Amino acid sequence: FITASKTENQPMTILEATACGTPLILPYEKGIKELIVGNGMFFEPDNIKELAEKILALSTNERLFKQYRKASLKLSEKYNGINVAKQFEKVYIDNIKKLALK
Repeated sequence: FITASKTENQPMTILEATACGTPLILPYEKGIKELIVGNGMFFEPDNIKELAEKILALSTNERLFKQYRKASLKLSEKYNGINVAKQFEKVYIDNIKKLALK
């Protein structure tokens, strides 16, 4: 999965690609850079030459592709529906407890 977008408020397409086990090539930007954890590569935003080099590197290196694919599938577990719901639940409970103490 490749995107040159520098703004991803809710990076659903990136998370969907991760859930499918797709390696990522993304710009190194806030909100995006947190989504590569051994499952892809960054390029400097607006650096087309570097982006092309990353695409070529990933598309010609089967070992690297498989490594990133495996890491994407592992990372996607963190963002599955049940785990995200548990994370939201914890945030709500923690804030309710804080409000109750006031």
